[in-house]
Parts: sequence; structure tokens; C-alpha cells
Amino acid sequence: MVRTFRREGVTEAAMAGGIAKVRIFGGLRPDLLALKHAPKLRNWGNDDLLRTVAGMFEEEGVAIIDPARICPEIVAREGCYTKNRPSEALWDDIRLGWKVARTVSEADVGQTVCIKRGNVVAVEAMEGTDRCIRRAGEVGGKGFVVVKVAKPGQDVRFDLPAIGPTTVEALADAGAAAMAFPAKLSYVLDEAATVAAAEKAKIALVGLA
Repeated sequence: MVRTFRREGVTEAAMAGGIAKVRIFGGLRPDLLALKHAPKLRNWGNDDLLRTVAGMFEEEGVAIIDPARICPEIVAREGCYTKNRPSEALWDDIRLGWKVARTVSEADVGQTVCIKRGNVVAVEAMEGTDRCIRRAGEVGGKGFVVVKVAKPGQDVRFDLPAIGPTTVEALADAGAAAMAFPAKLSYVLDEAATVAAAEKAKIALVGLA
């Protein structure tokens, strides 16, 4: 990536979407540049790992910037994106999910929790959001809500919650009823396709203040 950026004259780059962290423990083979920067890692937590990666690019002359600077339209706004709106019972689950997700994210474990009728059905760890959602469907059945949050003190250059068409596909396959995410601190990628897919699957998408 660094060689390509240099060749094309790139001095800034933005990140959006998921990173398959599970590969770190499953056959990842670092190159010389990665090995050079690996000793700077204090731990293998999400935040420290991404800050190290960003620092590596910046030392090589490529600044990692906030994606909202060049794509302001992807920043999530407050309110319901879909015509389908959460019922009062789903709102109760969303409020509980928000509380649990904030606690989990503060510990740098994950950003997503799944709730059904006041029960925590699944919590995201290293597997990522989509697998967490699918596990919730397997464990709790249809009708659960998904809440995704940003970490306290989140560096907005990377790892903000991102929702897109593949997220909705996972929601629909698992039988989720709603997904909530923080307004201004998450991204909705390819909004038209994402909302259309959610409408078709009768899933509520909500940006929370």
C-alpha cells in the first residue's frame, strides 16, 4: 500500500469500514515495514493497533485523515432512516443496548451488542459486527435489536461504527428488527442502497443523539 501511495503521489488517506482483526491470530504474515513498527505496539487492543498503523503510514509520508472531511455525506444523522420505526418494546431494548455497548466499548472489547426483550443475546469481540449479528440470530431467534457505538474518546480518523449494505444483509439473514448507532459518530455507507435494503427487510435504522 505504501509503495502504491508513493507511486501515485498520495499524501493523505481515509479509512472506513471493518478490519478483519481475527487474521492477526490466524496466519498473518507481516512484511518488513510491519515488522519495523510492530515493537511500538503496547498491546493488541483495537485502538492501540489502529493508532500504530496510522503512525506507520504517517512516518511514510501518508497522513490518515477523518473520512468526513472528504465525504461529509456519510456521517450519520439523528433520527430514523427508514419508514419502519421501532416499537416501544424495541426502544426499551435499544436503550439497554446503548448502556451495555458503551460499557463494552469503554473496555475496548467491541462496539456492538444485540438485545432481545431485555436480554443481552450477543456481544461483539474479535469476530466483528456481522458475525456478532449472525450469532444473535442463532442464539435468540428473530426480533432482536443491534446497537453499535463509538468508544469514549474515539479517534474519528478510524474505527468509527460503519453501517452499509452488507450490514443490512447480515441483519436480515439473522432476523434483526432494528439497528441503532450514534449520530455524528458513525458512518452510513452507500445510504440509498443501505436504506432500500433495510426497508425491504422491514428493519428499522436509527441514528441516536
